[in-house]
Amino acid sequence: SLSPRRPCGTLGCAHPGRSCTKAFFHSFLHAFSLAFGLRSSFSLIARLLFLLRTSPRSVLSLRTVLSEKNLVARETAVRLGLFAGVFTGGFNGISCALRALRGRDDALNTSVAAFIAGGALLFHGKETRRTLSLYLLARCLQCVYNWAKSRDIIRPLPHGDSLLFIASSAQVMYAYVM
Repeated sequence: SLSPRRPCGTLGCAHPGRSCTKAFFHSFLHAFSLAFGLRSSFSLIARLLFLLRTSPRSVLSLRTVLSEKNLVARETAVRLGLFAGVFTGGFNGISCALRALRGRDDALNTSVAAFIAGGALLFHGKETRRTLSLYLLARCLQCVYNWAKSRDIIRPLPHGDSLLFIASSAQVMYAYVM
């Protein structure tokens, strides 16, 4: 049977009033535009601050502010936008498709959709993927620790969450320096 947490539609999808296809495109465009806009804004602000520090008059020249030398900032903005859009839109689309194919909404659908949507990481560069992977591994270990602690599988360590966070952050920082 369908999960009660997804109240609308015959398939139990969480997007009332729209088809799964419209919901997929809406989710993609929303996430893409947010991520792209934020990353572009940060890049533009950083560029303006740099120009203000080095040559304040050049801030008035649109050509200098948005020159082709700063194309890398635009590329990273597009990469981040594609990652966010494909990850969220892909997750929602695959989740809806699995719900339709299997006729139910359960943890297996969510797991498969999340696994496939994780392929969106390929839109990031190699260095960014490595950093994200290390960070996510650390968060995954913390989730497993908290889950095992809540189920009384392991004994809670005093300040165990903090110790795990410190150890995982040290791992990420070490990998970043290397």
